[in-house]
Amino acid sequence: MRKMWMVALALTVAGCSIVRPYRADLRQGNYIDDAAVSEVKSGMTRDQVRYLLGTPLVVDTFRPDRWDYVYEFISGRERKPEMRKVTVFFEQDVVARVERGEGAAQPLSEEEQALRAKNRVIDVPEPAKK
Repeated sequence: MRKMWMVALALTVAGCSIVRPYRADLRQGNYIDDAAVSEVKSGMTRDQVRYLLGTPLVVDTFRPDRWDYVYEFISGRERKPEMRKVTVFFEQDVVARVERGEGAAQPLSEEEQALRAKNRVIDVPEPAKK
């Protein structure tokens, strides 16, 4: 009888190491689409950037000419974080430059950019001048 309890206990402990609890995927921030980021060019207005990338996650009160887009994905099973960062800098309300942070994919080649531009046209009207 005692052997049977020991075997049952051993099987229970061994079974617990195989079965893992369910953990949901965790997504935070703005999803950063590399194709949309590569379409952001110098001279675009804030409205055009907002149309392509969405509302920025962080707009610093002390640096209004900088928009930060941050996206973090943590897989529920692997628990390995994937982080992407894109920062758009403006000068006189038009894009001056775009910086990709760690984890962001490399920019598309010129051929891929031309193909995507050919297939996807975005016209955003200029904002009314005050």
